[in-house]
Amino acid sequence: MAMSSLSFRHASFCFMAAAVVVLGLLAGGSRAQTNQLLAGDILKTGQKISNANYTLLMQPDCNLVLYRGPPEANQAIWYSHTNGKGSGCELRLKTDGDLAIHDKDGKRISHSSTNGTIGSYILLLQRDRNIVLYGKPIWDSGTGTVRTPPTTY
Repeated sequence: MAMSSLSFRHASFCFMAAAVVVLGLLAGGSRAQTNQLLAGDILKTGQKISNANYTLLMQPDCNLVLYRGPPEANQAIWYSHTNGKGSGCELRLKTDGDLAIHDKDGKRISHSSTNGTIGSYILLLQRDRNIVLYGKPIWDSGTGTVRTPPTTY
């Protein structure tokens, strides 16, 4: 029994979609050029999340800094006050909602104290420059100019 043209197209589409997913996973799925971190993601030293106007950078001195524009413009808006407290630091969004900075040895240097139940959390660098941890709104940087939740990110 011959496969119909429609069935063949459907099967081909499914194969190509699966291939794209697998290739994305193999490529490492780095979020370094997006405006978000998802639960389980890590922002390592030198990595950033950004949008058209703002950049959140995990610096080599362990300070997490929000910049207007690129970091090279040196227009810091907010920082975590963790500079000099370690080296090789990374920002981790844990699956329990806690946002933490750890040094290269895994020692926690700072955290948001927002840990709760395991769930789907997302840290967003919004267009209004506010950095918000969502699951339920459980933390924000207080740097936003708009006080209502965004409809788009």
